[in-house]
Parts: sequence; C-alpha cells; structure tokens
Amino acid sequence: MNRKSSQKNVRISFAKTKVRTELPNLIETQKFAYDAFLQRDVPPNERPEKGLQAVFMEVFPIHDFSDVNSFEFVNYTLGEPKYTLQECVARGVTYQVSLTARIMLVLREKDSDADEPHVVDIRESDVYLGEVPLMTENGSFIVNGSERVIVSQLHRSPGVIFLEKSLPTGRSTPTAQIIPYRGAWVEFEIDAKDQIYVRIDKRRKLPATVLLRALGWESDADILKLYAKAERLVLAGWQVTRVEGPKKSIKQGDLLNASELRQASKDYPELETEKFYRVTKTSRKDKDCPLEVGQEITDTERTRFRRKWKGFETELLRRVIDTHSSWDELTIGQILTNSEYEEAQAEYGTDAFEATQLELDNHQENVERVCAEDVIHQETGEVLLTANTLLTETELERLRSAGVEAITVLDAEDCQHIRFLRNTLERDRQADYDEHYT
Repeated sequence: MNRKSSQKNVRISFAKTKVRTELPNLIETQKFAYDAFLQRDVPPNERPEKGLQAVFMEVFPIHDFSDVNSFEFVNYTLGEPKYTLQECVARGVTYQVSLTARIMLVLREKDSDADEPHVVDIRESDVYLGEVPLMTENGSFIVNGSERVIVSQLHRSPGVIFLEKSLPTGRSTPTAQIIPYRGAWVEFEIDAKDQIYVRIDKRRKLPATVLLRALGWESDADILKLYAKAERLVLAGWQVTRVEGPKKSIKQGDLLNASELRQASKDYPELETEKFYRVTKTSRKDKDCPLEVGQEITDTERTRFRRKWKGFETELLRRVIDTHSSWDELTIGQILTNSEYEEAQAEYGTDAFEATQLELDNHQENVERVCAEDVIHQETGEVLLTANTLLTETELERLRSAGVEAITVLDAEDCQHIRFLRNTLERDRQADYDEHYT
C-alpha cells in the first residue's frame, strides 16, 4: 500500500475476533503487595500480623542472657517523605520514609518465693531504625534520583535435590543439595578419591563429617554408628552350648504364690518382691464396696479398704520388682569372654550351663573388619586402636597381647555401604582446618 510520507501511519488489525475485555492493570498486584507489606494506612495498633508487622513479631521479644529482662515490640510508624517525586529526581535522592519502632524495656526481678520473676519497671521509647523506600504509582522506586523497577525472578523450590556430576576421569558421582526456605544452601559432592564434601552457602568445601560433628555427633564412633550397625567381636572366650535355666522364668510385674515364690527364690537368689493381694471373697454386708473377686490390690489399698469394709477376704501374693539377675542373657550359641565366663560360673554354678572354648589359632575371618569404637587398654588407658581402623593380623595379635577380650566392630555388609563415609573420616582426621579452611 503506497502512502505519502506525510500521511500518518494507521494500525490495521487482521484479527477475526474483536477484543471484548480491557487490558488489566499489570502492576496492580505489585502495588497491592507492597502496600500490604508496609500497612502504611493502617493504624499502628490495628495492624494484622503480616508483612513488616510479622517481621517485628518474629524477632521480639528479645531476652537477656539470664532470661529476666526483655525488649518487647509495641508498634512501628512510617513518616512522611521529605521530598516529592519530582524533587527526588531533580536532587538525585531516594524517595523514602523513615521507619520508627516503639520498643518497651521490661525490667524484672527474680523472687525466690515465686516461680516467675515479677515486673519492676517498664520503659517505652521510639527507636529510629532507618529509611524504607516508597513505591510510586507506576510500581517503580526512585533510588538516588533514578527510577528502578523490581523484576520478579524464578528460584529453586525448597527441598532436597539429587543430581549427578561428571568427574574429570569420566566417572559420574551423585551430588545432593538441601535448599531451605530461608538460610544458606547445603551442597554435598563426592570427589575422585571417594570422599564426601559439603559446601555451605557456596563457600569453601569441607569434609562432610565436619558438619556432622557440628550437629552433635563429635566422635568417629558416633558418626559410624549413625549409618552402620555395630556388633561385638570376641577375641578370646567361650561359646555356650547348653543352658539349664530356671524351672520357671519370671519377669518384672509377675505375681507369685507361696510355692512359686520358694522356687523363684532358689533360681533368683537376689529376687526383690513386694506384697500384693488378690480378692477371693466379698460380703453382701459390705455396702458400696468396690472390690470384686479376682481383683488385685496393693498392700496400701488393702489397708485402706479394710478400714471401711471388713467382710472381704484376700490371698497373699508377691509381685516381682526386680530379679537382679542376668540369667535370661545366657542363650545357646552365645559368646562369652573369659572374664564373663568366670562371672557366669560364680553366679549360676558350674552345672547351670556348659560352654566350649573358642579356637584362637584362626583369626582369618576377623581380618578386614572395621573397629566401631576406640579400643582402650583397661589398665593403662592407652588407645590401642581408633574407630574406623581396619583390622589386620598384626593388629589382632597386638590386641591379644594387651589382654583385650572383645571389641566392637561394624557389620560387614553395612561397612561396604559406607566406604565413602569411612574415607571422609580418614580425610577429616588428617585435615588442618586452621591452615586450609579459615
């Protein structure tokens, strides 16, 4: 279409459907959200707990170290802008208002006669906190005389994310990220030496075991037992082949009659019991008596009921408080150390059980087991082996020479699953954090 250069351009629409709705105000959502955040037009004492009000309510009250005195938030006020929009642009300043908070200092005093300290004095004061920028009608801000716009950005959703990372060697290793709602990101990665490292807030990487120690698991043994089962390994001892056992096994809370008590006293020499009664008969003459036949009552309850009702009859029993015995711990196939074997013989007698001595010549099945705890010499206090140490024939011979009868080791299958963690503990033990990580 030929047109003269002086002719005004005309916009032509080729759409078949006519526009029936007006274009919405796209910045209205931002304006409403910022107004709801500041709540500038809401009276200070009527503001709901959202936006800036929620921030203050989350921080306050602030208590001292003795948890007696405190700073408490009352309300906040927003001032008036010092310059208009046009003046801010001309002067090159920010379009903003002052933020002042009314803070209340509550002084308390502890009283030995009261559970809570009582209030001694209350003082209120207005505290200037700073300047807050105001949004213009266009949804923008005037910062140092220039108009700025806040652009919404997409961010990763909070949660735990697992990914794969390719190493220079061509091998792929798993990585993990912990993304919180607020705070620093925590990232885990595995290097070419199969060691686990952690980065907090994109900073220098540290062995992941350092983070576990900071969270409360301070020793190597504590960390290993988080991810692997521990079991006892007897180096010298006996294996139980037969257990005579008591004629009747009893436990705490069992009720015994006279004949059962006599037998139990033989099986459990240190048996501890208390008086208990079972109701065997009630009388119609005892009106409103709550007792029923077969009901079990304590000695104190029986005395209290007897003061008011005389017609009921009871059977004396004994209730087990504690057997003070480890008899039930003896089972067929159980491994006992030499000292435990001697203690069992002294407690139960030589006829109560039988055991065969373990062969000490072949320790091949114990080689390459991993210590779950530090092995400490009972007499000298010397640390013979540390947790996470791989047992060898030399180490086993050293333990036997020191008189160590049993140690705690990790489950063999679990130990294979935590090999990355074991490598990290070795790296953690050798690290000089003052030199490399400060």
